[in-house]
Amino acid sequence: MRNTMKVAKWEIKRNLKNKSFVIGLFLTPILMVVFGFLGNLMGGDTPDNENAKIYVHDELNTFANLEATVEQYKLPFELEKTNIQEADVEKKLKDAENTAYFFIDNRAFKVGILLYGKNATPGEIWKWMRA
Repeated sequence: MRNTMKVAKWEIKRNLKNKSFVIGLFLTPILMVVFGFLGNLMGGDTPDNENAKIYVHDELNTFANLEATVEQYKLPFELEKTNIQEADVEKKLKDAENTAYFFIDNRAFKVGILLYGKNATPGEIWKWMRA
């Protein structure tokens, strides 16, 4: 144990006398903070307060329940009822950002969720929900 302390003291003294160790010791955390701040300053490509616009084509009359769920969980979505057909969705989405079209009909029970949107992958929708 006595020799361990001697070795530790010797290592500390040797490293503290080394200029590059001292510079690196203080410079590394400063660089981390600076680059973290710059990354935060640059931010993402969309503002945090911008809600995703979701147009709902509802044939099963569940829009009221969907609206209540969005309000209850304070999800960052703006819901709007629409009568757009699936064939026209692609044209509408070309210039739309943070927009999705949600189709609720009998196929939703057989096929699953029918959601169309630019970058409307499950990961992207999860990112919208966490914002």
